[in-house]
Amino acid sequence: MAELIGRQIQRILKDGQRRFRLDIPAFELRPGDRKVIFGRTGSGKTTAMDILALACHPDTAARFELRMGGRSTDLARGRRDHAPLRAKLFGYVLQSSPLFPFLTFEENASLGQRLAGRRDSGVIADLCQRLGLDAAPRTRVSDLSIGQRQRLAVVRAIAHRPSFILCDEPTASLDPDTARILLRTVLDVADELGAALLIISHDRDLTRGHDFEYFEVVEWQPGHAMLRPQERDAA
Repeated sequence: MAELIGRQIQRILKDGQRRFRLDIPAFELRPGDRKVIFGRTGSGKTTAMDILALACHPDTAARFELRMGGRSTDLARGRRDHAPLRAKLFGYVLQSSPLFPFLTFEENASLGQRLAGRRDSGVIADLCQRLGLDAAPRTRVSDLSIGQRQRLAVVRAIAHRPSFILCDEPTASLDPDTARILLRTVLDVADELGAALLIISHDRDLTRGHDFEYFEVVEWQPGHAMLRPQERDAA
């Protein structure tokens, strides 16, 4: 299995006269990890997730590496395209994951598998059943509800059996019962795969009782935030 290790990671964003800096002093994702990140809206949670999902490059890092099978890949060196690693090892669910209207339900669901070279229609059928999407494959993507689209995005993100599952507010558009089913399914799949699971959430009640490690993005001063372990009494 793979593991991700980061030390002294920094990302700086600029927009005109505004400047935002995010520091990640130390963070790791190892097989079987369950971690959740909290923080106010606009604090930098998604920026942290994008870095850890290899969707963007840090500006600096003392150490940022991916270990797998006795080999190590230096993710901090240069600005290489890590798309092949993302496709094979990462499943990333965005807060509002876009689907492709020119693709069928099945083609959207299997896109992650196709990119990773791991086609398995049985896995997709099982995930659809567990997430209440049994009848949805006969529905046009444009006719799916917002909740169905989000669940389909989750199927697409985890059907290729990734080593890292990262979810940015995956239950934000779901009713409470469906949100619990989705989280339980993602937890079960992560356990079955031995995958590391990282979630961004505002819903502490939803994540409570599932053995998550809690982290938070806090603003030290205007324009400067940090990802750190959350104080126990705050969780």
